[in-house]
Amino acid sequence: MTIFPNILITGTPGTGKTTIAKKVCELVPEYSVISVGALVKEHGFHTGRDEELDTFVLDEDPLLDFMEPMMSKGGIIVDHHDPVIFPERWFELIYVIRCDSTEVHWDRLEARKYHSFKIQQNVEAEIHGIISDEAHESYNPKIIFELLNTTEGHLERNVVEISRELRGIVIERKEEDEIMDKEEEDALKPRKKQAYDK
Repeated sequence: MTIFPNILITGTPGTGKTTIAKKVCELVPEYSVISVGALVKEHGFHTGRDEELDTFVLDEDPLLDFMEPMMSKGGIIVDHHDPVIFPERWFELIYVIRCDSTEVHWDRLEARKYHSFKIQQNVEAEIHGIISDEAHESYNPKIIFELLNTTEGHLERNVVEISRELRGIVIERKEEDEIMDKEEEDALKPRKKQAYDK
């Protein structure tokens, strides 16, 4: 069975990573999305709420144990704002989604009904590039790509770019597996006895 590499799409809340991840999977059906936030809520992988930030306090160990079997199968796009919690070996590509407009970012978070303090925290984190810095500290910089995602045009371009990259990987991996299968098939064929003249 062909195993495709996993990728991480990360970024400050409100930069558009979830939208990108979902649209990419629509175009590359060999991949599926794991939304870490949804897993945390659904399975209770938290130790309670941080009332000031209005968010769950992540319980990492059971979350990662739960994800491990899925990640080992490959073909997963992980969507999460915190890149540092995952094992480095899980990913071959990291996309950090950015937003360079404070106004656009603020409006997106306000539309989610975030309170002003939470919005301010996220907007400031994006201004200072906190998620980008954390990603570069946690993974090989050669596999990290930053994508600006402020406008609809950016969104369309980013979806196309990531989808094209993944489709190329899918085709390449399938071709490699077909070659290996052919070689194994040939190796298992009985060898023809060589005829010798007496």
